[in-house]
Amino acid sequence: MAFCNAVSRLRSKIRIRLLATSFANRWRCHRLSILAGVLFLFPFFSVFSETPNEEDGLGAPNTRQGKLLPLPEAPIHWGEFILTDLEGGTQSLAKLSGKSVTVIVFLYDLCPMSKRAVPILQKIQEEEGSKGVQVVGVFVDKSESGEMKNFRKEYGLTFPLLLDTGNKLASALAATVVPQAFLVDRQGKVRYSGRIDDGYQVRGEQSQTPIREDLKEALRDVLAGSTVRIPRTLAVGCGIAALGKAQLTVAREEKVTYHKDVAPILRAHCMACHSPGNAGPFPLLTYDDAVDMMRVGLQEIRARRMPPAQVESDLEIVKNNTLTPSEVEILRAWIQAGSPEGNPATAMPLSPLPNFREFQKGLGPPDIIIEQGGPFHLGPLGSDVYRHQVFPINSDKDLRVRAVQLLPSEHSIVHHALIGYMPHSEAQNALREHGGP
Repeated sequence: MAFCNAVSRLRSKIRIRLLATSFANRWRCHRLSILAGVLFLFPFFSVFSETPNEEDGLGAPNTRQGKLLPLPEAPIHWGEFILTDLEGGTQSLAKLSGKSVTVIVFLYDLCPMSKRAVPILQKIQEEEGSKGVQVVGVFVDKSESGEMKNFRKEYGLTFPLLLDTGNKLASALAATVVPQAFLVDRQGKVRYSGRIDDGYQVRGEQSQTPIREDLKEALRDVLAGSTVRIPRTLAVGCGIAALGKAQLTVAREEKVTYHKDVAPILRAHCMACHSPGNAGPFPLLTYDDAVDMMRVGLQEIRARRMPPAQVESDLEIVKNNTLTPSEVEILRAWIQAGSPEGNPATAMPLSPLPNFREFQKGLGPPDIIIEQGGPFHLGPLGSDVYRHQVFPINSDKDLRVRAVQLLPSEHSIVHHALIGYMPHSEAQNALREHGGP
């Protein structure tokens, strides 16, 4: 999953190249078109038989969020919590709390759902600040001040960002997920805890019909002096306990190591997207990267949401990017062992990452290049956008397509494409039926 940068407009232009050879007497179409559904993602994750563990951050469908723990009865004493600011100084929550309501949201800079949440929080601060509402972003332990500064700059945040060293505030509020929001009234009473909205009821699965802005609705209830109608929801994101390095639980001599065992798996299946400028929302190029995010990543792999594009096709797919059971077990064993690094000098050299901004030279020169008519502009907020596009080939020859390469001009916002072929008239009808571009 990938998230766009927090700028007012982004645009991407698509080039598609085809490698094809002529063949006779099969599937003749005098005008053949490629119908490509291209997904542009904004700043990213199966139906549960039971409500999952709250600490995992997996969330649950709205229909299965009924049996949640009640909110804490004891009020929060602001003066007890001294947090670190972006300059390395200290700030008391007592001085930062809002006159009417304080919105505390726990964050982590690498978590994709945190990146999705902060523009919404900024808008709440801008719209409700005059009513005595104060948003406070609290980064959980293991965050670095430099990354927090970059976060503030990238998303243009004006509300304070603080570091919860030792996760003392998170423990006091029983926070288990980033992002997780808490609404605290003037008396220090927690009035709401949970997700920002139901755009993702389940991690990795965007809601088809989002209907609730949970945090905003709870805020409106509190400001109106009413009882919060839905005071608890399951937060969706990255489990705080899954961030960083696990505790050693097996003997050292039996452990797998990053350089020997894990890095080759990540290189084969993950690094191509999880690298700077590409669709992955955080990097997975180094040992430190893997320590940060692979406990969450393993949950996504087991749910078959990662790697993306796990192909279902009637055709034989060459090099389908799916981890084998043995590779998944190696990742599990590495995390269980405490994520040991091993000796980098004994590691096998990894092959260079492909440059997805160039035609793949190993395929040879393309037979056909087709281009989108113009750039598509994408704003920084909103749901995922699918673009239905027809690229006419206008060939009266039968073609056997050997390879298709998609070349977007902005890799950070184009996540994947659904590509098919059909006769020209069918393609035009499909566009009309599905609303066109």
